[in-house]
Amino acid sequence: MVLRLGLAALPRTLDPHKAGDTLSFGQASLAYESPLEYDPFSPGTLRPCLLTSLPEVSPDGLTWTLKLRDDLLFHDSDVFFDGKGRKAIARDLAWSLKRLAALPDSEGFWVIEGKVAGLDVFAQKGWAMMADEGEEEWFQFLDSPVAGITVVNATTLRITLVEPSADFIYFLASTYAAMMAPEAAKKGKPDTRPVGTGPFVFNQTQAAGLVWRRNPGYRKLILSGVPESSPLKPFEGKRLPLADELRYQVYETDGESQHAFLSGQIHMDGLGGVIDRERWAAGASDAELLPEDYAKAGARLVRSLEPTIGYMSFNFNDPVLGTKAGATGLALRQALALCMDRAATGRRTLSSWNNALTTPGMTGHFDDMKLASQSYDPVKGRELLQKAGFEVASVEGKWVTRGKDGKQVTVSVSFRRKDDAAKEDAQVYAKCFQEVGILLDPKFMLFSQFLQQQIEGKGQIYDCGWVFDYPHAINLMSLLYGPNKSSGVNTANFSDESFDKAYRAMSSGNASVTELRGAMAAMYKAIDANVPWIVLGWRTLFRVEAKDLATPSWDPYRTCSAKFYALRK
Repeated sequence: MVLRLGLAALPRTLDPHKAGDTLSFGQASLAYESPLEYDPFSPGTLRPCLLTSLPEVSPDGLTWTLKLRDDLLFHDSDVFFDGKGRKAIARDLAWSLKRLAALPDSEGFWVIEGKVAGLDVFAQKGWAMMADEGEEEWFQFLDSPVAGITVVNATTLRITLVEPSADFIYFLASTYAAMMAPEAAKKGKPDTRPVGTGPFVFNQTQAAGLVWRRNPGYRKLILSGVPESSPLKPFEGKRLPLADELRYQVYETDGESQHAFLSGQIHMDGLGGVIDRERWAAGASDAELLPEDYAKAGARLVRSLEPTIGYMSFNFNDPVLGTKAGATGLALRQALALCMDRAATGRRTLSSWNNALTTPGMTGHFDDMKLASQSYDPVKGRELLQKAGFEVASVEGKWVTRGKDGKQVTVSVSFRRKDDAAKEDAQVYAKCFQEVGILLDPKFMLFSQFLQQQIEGKGQIYDCGWVFDYPHAINLMSLLYGPNKSSGVNTANFSDESFDKAYRAMSSGNASVTELRGAMAAMYKAIDANVPWIVLGWRTLFRVEAKDLATPSWDPYRTCSAKFYALRK
């Protein structure tokens, strides 16, 4: 069974500890596995992968005991003395976690930074050792003990946290937590020659693609618990992975990949480029959105909310829009949030907004919890400006808002790109701002310049986006937590005592549903009262699948779905 799939580009790396983008995550996870994984038939639900069960957590939430399966084998590779993959044990997982932390170019240590006892100090020593003494001494250093990582026996690892953490369990399901053979890092090339315990073995890199083959030493895992409605129901009882070979082909343009799909060269492809945005915004069904040529080919359209939220962040250190501006700064922030026509902006980006900072199925999501400050109501926005002392009037058919100096209010928005898409975004935002009489001054810059401006706190409004690392509200709320101010992730430099108190309660990991609801309500209230953001909405992902392809439900947090892919006869 050979599956042919499309890619937008080759992955940057196949090293799970350096994979900081979704493309690299997806490819690395074919070879590497983590302690936990997302259930293929219950989006957002965790289940054991390398482990025999979910972690055992002590009553105080600090001690996590991980019990590994005893049938884990690394891929056959020349990094082992006889070319045969050896048994993977708890020591390997401990080593992998320490490597993640001590790598100077680690992409994922930040996820657990400050969480595991002794690991931060270990990481800092590792960074210095790599710089001062070199790789050989650094590898020796990785065998040094860490207080919070204890190998109990061959199949048991104990991790001790500094304080209870609501999101640590999600880290255990991330590609960053993947287990790597130390021999593969020392003797091999993890960037291009992965050696893990995963379902597929990397075969080769072609001119414009990659080939993966079934891992012959993969443990005996049987597909089970398949819902009656799933196209994978006929494969229940079969051994994983279902496919013998995966062939990924890179297509540089939407047109090339669409031609490849329609001509039968690939079984799956993205479809965002041909979706009718007006029909999508009007709520068209999948069948109505599927182009006629795809429908004739028997293709199936699948959609999912991407775990990416777009927003514009106010700098609370700014003298015009920030804390020191008092009532006038708040009125400006309120008006700019209320004038944003998210239906119009969403048509361009296939985004939607229902006034919630979470999506269904995410921990911390409550259907009745909405942000009033993020509604579309420019009339109310103009009223708030007038109450704050601004002069708001219609001049030649356009609204104009003037400050005490008699000049029209102008705000600058920093964009993290210089391309045409950024300029189009600026035009749409400017049109919205005009509804409350405010001019937009766009600042287009390279991403590195954008980040530096945020760190220095010199911008006024930042055009931002955040990709959720796991389905828990705390991941997003960390962007507004006071102690995370610049140069941390709270680039808004927002600080609110009630918000911070609720965040700490939610982050403990011990909150009941009632307590979690209370914490979310408190944070929503603080956001509505202070308006640190203009929230734009959630992007929608689309893909098409060939009529003979069977896949599980689409969960954007699940990095390795391909072991469940199959072709129907």
